Amino acid sequence: MNATPATAVACFPLLDEATCAAAIAAVQGARWEPGRTATPAGRPAERGPRRSCELTRDVPSELLAGVVDAVMRVGTGSFGYALTGLGAEDPPQIMRYAPGDGFEWHFDCGVDAPPYGTRKLSFSVQLSDPSAYDGGDLELAAYQLGYDPAVLTAQRAAARGRGALIAFGAFHVHRVCPVTRGVRYALVGWIHGPAFR
Repeated sequence: MNATPATAVACFPLLDEATCAAAIAAVQGARWEPGRTATPAGRPAERGPRRSCELTRDVPSELLAGVVDAVMRVGTGSFGYALTGLGAEDPPQIMRYAPGDGFEWHFDCGVDAPPYGTRKLSFSVQLSDPSAYDGGDLELAAYQLGYDPAVLTAQRAAARGRGALIAFGAFHVHRVCPVTRGVRYALVGWIHGPAFR
């Protein structure tokens, strides 16, 4: 595991290539919908320039179990968070980013409305082979002055590895850079828990 104090991020290989390829194949016939952002009241906003992608909630259950277990271990063991697990109204999603798609700087919690208000830990699992697309990097903001950019570059490269899990506090500002070629698939979800105190 690679956790850095400036970014409070854990990133490590989790799934093998065959599992990732099977997950992508399993959702090809799924029902896809536009990715949206939440308004301050927690209602979905229209798709727009801040976020452009498609998502499906038809995530294969055999894929999800091991991922959630790993994320829970990171959240409680490495970050020391009190966690309750996935939210019943906030299921994990597989995101599909085509050329031109991306998601501007944002965070995943802070909206005081179900299901967003109890999100504590965000996670993303890279399903695509990194050679299958250009752009589309998941980037997290660094909060420490003078932080070595080479560390951030290495972390971004690790997060691009097929099967890599990246987990971070849901309050952490992050983005998905626009895809310029090919298609990027990622399993994304949120672990919930009691409010930070």
